[in-house]
Amino acid sequence: MQKGICLLLIVLCITTPLVAAQDATAVQPEKTSIFVTARDYLESPEVYQVLATAHDWVGYSAVGLGIGAAVFNPGLVDDDLHKTLGTAAIVASSLSIGIGLLNYSNRFSTSKGNLFQKDNIHIVLGIVGGLCMLATQIFEAEDDNAAFGASAHSILGGVGASLMAASVVIQLF
Repeated sequence: MQKGICLLLIVLCITTPLVAAQDATAVQPEKTSIFVTARDYLESPEVYQVLATAHDWVGYSAVGLGIGAAVFNPGLVDDDLHKTLGTAAIVASSLSIGIGLLNYSNRFSTSKGNLFQKDNIHIVLGIVGGLCMLATQIFEAEDDNAAFGASAHSILGGVGASLMAASVVIQLF
């Protein structure tokens, strides 16, 4: 069940940017006033700032919790602490991605021919890092036969937290 939920979240994180990036000039069905009001509300400066702050702090939390899950691995401490920190990191990374897509979906752009601009790198690293953190739930952590003592679970967790940390650092400078 848990693996199915993780796979569903991964699929949603991959497909949501594709749907959000559709051409705005496409024929849209007529919208009722509630949708126009919701769009106006989400695009208001006050809500934009609240979502921006929430995205920042939830993203920082995802990185911190991911590092905490790595430091407090089952070899050092109780397995429950590691699982709790890992689950919290996954939830925080998913929230960060969702809030980021809601608030900043218009920032990913290749229209100027420059794929490697700061916003694009931040978005790609953050989404890939969050997906890696989600994928850690799919793999069993108890893989004693893994090469060099590292399992897919620990590698994906480390790569995910590192990519999300790199995404934060790139956006700060």
